[in-house]
Amino acid sequence: SMDTKQQTSDAYLRSFAKSLKINFPILRDPTGLTYAQFSPQRRMPLVIFFDTQGRVASPNHFGMSDAETYKTKMRGIIDKLLATQTSGEE
Repeated sequence: SMDTKQQTSDAYLRSFAKSLKINFPILRDPTGLTYAQFSPQRRMPLVIFFDTQGRVASPNHFGMSDAETYKTKMRGIIDKLLATQTSGEE
């Protein structure tokens, strides 16, 4: 979560993305007006998994679901990534 004005500045986000070697676009909505058209909530839950090579591993999860559905889905993704890492597959 990035909440302070410094943490949401363009310069900070560029530096943050560079430090993590993020190679995909990061979009921001500094006024919050675009996002507000779609949701009354301040943030959209988002989980991104990375493989052992630092690449985005699919599927990603965003949005809300009930606790049991969320736990089941996350456990499945994590188990699959761990099995891949253990077996050496990519």
